[in-house]
Amino acid sequence: MNNKTTFILFFPLVLCSLYVSQAARTGGWSPTSDVKNAHIVEIGEFAVSEYNKQSKSGLKFVEVVSGKSQIVAGMNYRLIVAANEGVAIAGNGESKKYEAIVWEKPWLKSMNLTSFKPAIPISDVKNSHIVEIGEFAVSEYNKQSKSGLKFVEVVSGESQIVAGINYRLIVAANEGVAITGNGESKKYEAVVWETPWLKSMNLTSFKPAM
Repeated sequence: MNNKTTFILFFPLVLCSLYVSQAARTGGWSPTSDVKNAHIVEIGEFAVSEYNKQSKSGLKFVEVVSGKSQIVAGMNYRLIVAANEGVAIAGNGESKKYEAIVWEKPWLKSMNLTSFKPAIPISDVKNSHIVEIGEFAVSEYNKQSKSGLKFVEVVSGESQIVAGINYRLIVAANEGVAITGNGESKKYEAVVWETPWLKSMNLTSFKPAM
């Protein structure tokens, strides 16, 4: 068998393999590991700017809090962005969270804002399911980072309905005994993606609260 015949036989197998690999990845959402990445920030800024144009608003982009990406005919980005109506200062307590979905086609240098909506405040942080999610976040962070944080309580939170539900919680935790109101507790921002019908929770972000 000569090299040409080998290539003709092998090439369709390569294409098939690439197609299967692409199909396996298409449709699934993957957590964004670096929300400070320049391109992710650019997409967040575009989302706020485009929303302002469409709604004649005056929001100021602050930062990308968390995000996910999805391979489609291009790339879908689902970002939680912080924005306010004043000066754009990271960590500003007046900032509000918004869920932005941007569809990017890099080969056309094109971005389209397909959704932009505010996060929904969680009114009852003592709710047993909210507490369960907070406990899961701390426990999962401990597994991933080999830390020894003790969950204390959920201080506040927001939720977004996605393909499931995104919870962004401010949790109190410490490295000693888990005592509510302990002055040694520190605040952390945890983002958990829950798909209830699969009884699945995934920790997508865990960092000190600003």
